[in-house]
Amino acid sequence: MTMTKTLSNRARWGLAGLILLLALPGAAAASDTPFLIGVVTRFLIYGLAAVSLDLVIGYGAMVSFGHAMFFGLGGYAVGIIAFHTS
Repeated sequence: MTMTKTLSNRARWGLAGLILLLALPGAAAASDTPFLIGVVTRFLIYGLAAVSLDLVIGYGAMVSFGHAMFFGLGGYAVGIIAFHTS
């Protein structure tokens, strides 16, 4: 007897969203628009930060201020580097 598993509607939407997100950087690079590439890059970085924060706070039941620290340090580093290179 063979058992076939069908995907639920939620799993299908999740898979479609994952495929779309995986295709997004390639589509932005193919458009050769620096603005679009920057927007997509920020979108994916903030999405990664949100998922990691959900993992730490939601499933781990602990509060982590490390995310805020890394964002703050990154902002200061970019500001200092931009000041000294321009």
